[in-house]
Amino acid sequence: MAKNPFFACNRHNPCPCCGNTKYRCKSKITTFDLPGGEEKIDMQYFCMNYRGDLPGYKYCGETHNLLWGKYITQELSAELSVIWSEFLHQSSNNHQLKKVIARSKPRLVRQIEQVNYQNLLSIEERDLEISKLLQQLKLKAKHKQALYQRGFSDRHQVYYQFKSLDYKQKLTNKVSPCLAGISPDGLSLVNKYSGLLIPIRNERQQYLGWQTRLDFATNLRYLWAKSAEFSVHLKEYEEIPLGFYLPIDEIKSSYIGIVEGVGFKAIHTANKLNQVVIGASGGMFASSPQQLKVYLDRASLLTNSNRVLFYADAGAVLNRLVLIQYQKAAALIIDYGYELKVAWWGQITKSQGDIDEYDREFEIISLEEFFAIAKKFVKPSKNKYINHATNN
Repeated sequence: MAKNPFFACNRHNPCPCCGNTKYRCKSKITTFDLPGGEEKIDMQYFCMNYRGDLPGYKYCGETHNLLWGKYITQELSAELSVIWSEFLHQSSNNHQLKKVIARSKPRLVRQIEQVNYQNLLSIEERDLEISKLLQQLKLKAKHKQALYQRGFSDRHQVYYQFKSLDYKQKLTNKVSPCLAGISPDGLSLVNKYSGLLIPIRNERQQYLGWQTRLDFATNLRYLWAKSAEFSVHLKEYEEIPLGFYLPIDEIKSSYIGIVEGVGFKAIHTANKLNQVVIGASGGMFASSPQQLKVYLDRASLLTNSNRVLFYADAGAVLNRLVLIQYQKAAALIIDYGYELKVAWWGQITKSQGDIDEYDREFEIISLEEFFAIAKKFVKPSKNKYINHATNN
């Protein structure tokens, strides 16, 4: 570990995991081991309030005194996992070396949070309990105004059931404590932040869970609802929920849209293009392969089409790790029998905006053309293991 000092969280630097600003949580520049004696220096976060994976952040266990949960970004976790996995794969012919490397592999890379799926609510039960929750919540004026500015009318706000959340939101009527995000007594939420609740629905428009868009500025804008004992994972699939979005008016596009995220971007895209849209938090479609197939099949029935259009995020062609996720998602979609194209408006850098921020016409290009563009901009990795993994 590097000997750099800790940086205390405050109102100018809130904890990215829980939003705390009272100096309880902290961060530290840390050195992570790579194969071949190489190292990577990045930030590690220490949160007093949460344990377990969070959207955008990977849980790495507790500190020795059990006061803090240790976290790194999901991007860093994915990068380390790819590097070590590729190294182990290339070392597979040397079984003794593989055993040694596996034992020395950092705990944060190999640790996997265990989810007790048997204790989770079924989809039908979730839908009922989340409906009970939404009936008790209101939409504050500041959130209504923010939604207007994003192009969501009163009709949209009612249809998609956007709601405001206060810190540890109080409830009048009990909601099942087995629902992720609900306190043990069922009369409040466990959220340690305020924000705008965005419900997530499936292909039958049943509620699966929700994300909260945080009110304060942070690198982590959206958080899944989560409790100490109950995960947002779906009992039926043992997967993180995907979102299935229908436009408020008639479906006109024969394309099935694919976007990163399960928040405003997916909803905005569905309505702007009058299209069925499927969204995944962090673009992790490959982590929910069963749902992806179910959603595609349902969307195909609604559109009478097997054509899928991927709306790549602005700047994605510059990010090797994002491209890995795109490759995995594309392989699944094609394997399921769908024709996949990519929407392209020259979104090489983030300044071009994502699909919900772009209002002009775009091209529809092949998957091969998209990755050919990416190869022009993605620099070879300094680490040969991740470089090998993304060139195949």
